[in-house]
Amino acid sequence: MTVQPDRPLSAQLEPPPGVAAELFQALLHKGHTQSLASGTVLFHSGDLDRSAYYLVSGEMRLTDERGTSEPLLAGTAAAKRPIAHRQPRTVTAIAAADCKVLRFDREILEASASRDTPGGIQVTEIRTDTGLARDESASDDWMTRLLQSGTFSRLPPAKLQALFMRIQERPVSAGEVIMRQGEEGDCFYIVKLGKAKVTRSLKVGTDLTLAQLSAGDGFGEEALFTGAARNASVTMLTDGVVMGLSKQDFDELLREATVRRLSFSDAKERKGAIWIDVRLEREHQAGAIAGSINIPLFMVRLKADALDPNKDYIVYCDTGQRSAAAAFLLTGRGLNVYVLDGGLAAAHIP
Repeated sequence: MTVQPDRPLSAQLEPPPGVAAELFQALLHKGHTQSLASGTVLFHSGDLDRSAYYLVSGEMRLTDERGTSEPLLAGTAAAKRPIAHRQPRTVTAIAAADCKVLRFDREILEASASRDTPGGIQVTEIRTDTGLARDESASDDWMTRLLQSGTFSRLPPAKLQALFMRIQERPVSAGEVIMRQGEEGDCFYIVKLGKAKVTRSLKVGTDLTLAQLSAGDGFGEEALFTGAARNASVTMLTDGVVMGLSKQDFDELLREATVRRLSFSDAKERKGAIWIDVRLEREHQAGAIAGSINIPLFMVRLKADALDPNKDYIVYCDTGQRSAAAAFLLTGRGLNVYVLDGGLAAAHIP
């Protein structure tokens, strides 16, 4: 059962080392309660696992390899911290009486901790299942990837906490269209479970597949940044779950907090940066910044993997709206991206 955090529980627990208190509050709802009968072994000395545990009621006994043991009582100062957090486990933890523990996925906590380190986070490959997985580890993959993405790693803890409180879960079925090309954009989505495809209908009557989405991937930001209609459709390939954030909440929490802007004069000082024009091809041909490459906004998701992660990128359009949407997506892929503030008008290019 997932815990719904309340003030007493929040006050009882301390975040693991490196995790900001505000962010830990936001993650409390990701904990899962586990009841242990007296005599049950929670973990053995030497174990390596994906879990971090807190004792929230009852008593446990912790015994090291020399046979030395000590009690751990819920409500004490020691119980505010994770149980024998070091891995491999240095003790065996046994329920000395009926008790309850609160379990977290270690990857989520470690990704959260890395947000506050001076060097930033290291984006690592997170395994996702090929179909819809119902176990706890699979359901946590979306949040792990979210916290490790370049976009969300920049959010202040207070905004991230608000994001987790406001985002809404929605079960979906294979074949279900989550958003449709041409419709008004009113929501930003993140895949929690399952897989989906992004397609764009062409004038010739065919559909171009732009990307396949899995746990942790977001979509729908383009229309929210630009105010234009959806430029692609997203259809579920499997049963799954998506998380939805309203346009109002997206504007408040994500729109400006996740996009870095540069004036034209500052952008010109970034020697070696690659300029990307995200307007349509005909717009690019009519007038563009010298040396820039053209990747229309609807193609950015398809072309993102071909971009060099060791380069800096400056994206632009006519006003800065389409380029902000492109920067949001590319930053989430781990690229170092800036938006030309004010677009071509600010660069005085007709």
